[in-house]
Amino acid sequence: MSSSPEGIPSAPQLVETLLTLTHAIRRRHNARLANYDVSVPRAGLLRAMLELGQPQMNVLAAYLGLTARTITTAVDVLEGEGLLERRPKPNDRRVTLVALNATSRSGRRFSASSPRR
Repeated sequence: MSSSPEGIPSAPQLVETLLTLTHAIRRRHNARLANYDVSVPRAGLLRAMLELGQPQMNVLAAYLGLTARTITTAVDVLEGEGLLERRPKPNDRRVTLVALNATSRSGRRFSASSPRR
């Protein structure tokens, strides 16, 4: 492939370069997360929890762009592992809030100083 006369890469060159860079970043990110036994989607959900505090399930799903069923499954798994807990909303017990539990809030489970070996 050749560049345009002004030395600016062509559209196909830019796309190829961006795809290559994206794949390299994803591989490096996955490798680092693997040291802590966490996947990209799981890390995204835990990060969202840090940012949102104690969101309602539907708010968490919308924030992550997930369906209600998908977020329910993800929360079920993380709750089973002791990272999240469901709580009733104090003024409306029909509403379920999701919260990080003490272990995940303290960061002990995913501390940067203690990668999995």
